[in-house]
Amino acid sequence: MNNKKPVYLLAGGRGSNDPTPLFRAVLKDIGKTSPTIAYLGAANGDNKDFFQRMESMITKARDCKVINAPVSGSKVSINKAKDILQSADAVFV
Repeated sequence: MNNKKPVYLLAGGRGSNDPTPLFRAVLKDIGKTSPTIAYLGAANGDNKDFFQRMESMITKARDCKVINAPVSGSKVSINKAKDILQSADAVFV
C-alpha cells in the first residue's frame, strides 16, 4: 500500500485557542482546492448543534464541504454513512 495518507489526531477542550490555523494546515495538506470532509459525530450522539459548530470552524479555515455521516439513532442508514465516509477526502471524528 504505497498510497498511505497522514493521520492527524487533534484534541481540544474549552480553551480559547483558535483552531483555524491548525485546520487550515491539515486541509491544505489534502491537496484539493475545495475538499470534502465527512463528519462522524458518534461520540456526541450525532448532536446537530455540535455538528454545526464544528462545520463552522472547519469551513472558516478553508473552502470545503462538510457532510454529516450520522451513525446513531433509529432512522440512520449505515450504508449511506459508509458511502459518505468512503467518498470524503478527509474524516473529522
